[in-house]
Amino acid sequence: VAAWRTDAFRLFKNGSLWLPPQPQQFTSGMPDEVFEKVKKETEIETIIKPEIITPVINQSSTSNKRGRLSHRQRDHFEDLLRNLTPERMKIGDAMMWAIDHAEAADEIIDCITESLSILQTPSHKKISRLYLISDILHNCSVKVTNASHYRRGFEVRLPDIFQQIHQAWSSIDGRLRAEQFKQKVMSSFRAWESWAIYPSDFLIKLQNVFLGLVRPKVAPEIEVKKSTFDDDIDGKPINHEST
Repeated sequence: VAAWRTDAFRLFKNGSLWLPPQPQQFTSGMPDEVFEKVKKETEIETIIKPEIITPVINQSSTSNKRGRLSHRQRDHFEDLLRNLTPERMKIGDAMMWAIDHAEAADEIIDCITESLSILQTPSHKKISRLYLISDILHNCSVKVTNASHYRRGFEVRLPDIFQQIHQAWSSIDGRLRAEQFKQKVMSSFRAWESWAIYPSDFLIKLQNVFLGLVRPKVAPEIEVKKSTFDDDIDGKPINHEST
């Protein structure tokens, strides 16, 4: 998608006002003023809505400790990841959710990392999740509690993430599809370099990991265990035709 309407609109009646970003996809991130405006509107609506008291059916499934997602929140975020596509609005919605729940940044990062570790996941979904990482990193400087932790949290996991992306790239049948996948990944590196998110030498290291020139050294405490992320919605592996 290279263009879309930029007029403000509401997704549903009396819902929050959504102002689409300018058509500069994955290069400038979400403008701070848009983020703050939407966030303030959401906070105002939360305040003025009447309180609805509902019985607690299962306390363990709805409550969450500080720094952790509740079971319901975890399930919701995993649904966002399963249904994520390269559409700007879906990427933006998932990014906003991650920023709003930044107190559980480590768990959210783990969830994204696990979702990228499944080799059978279609390549377009892996790219979508990489774009989500880009959007989160670009917006992690907003004034939201613990949002800045995403930068450091992803930094220690990105070598392993790009090792997984390298394996996905290597498994693509067809030179044209593989080259298209590679260019989309490399465009993320170029965006990160222009945003000065990480030092150049670190980005070069990540590129080398993705290209298969080096293998990452993963510390034991952050080593990704066997994935518990259920990506059944992806279905069976796609058999790409050779080009």
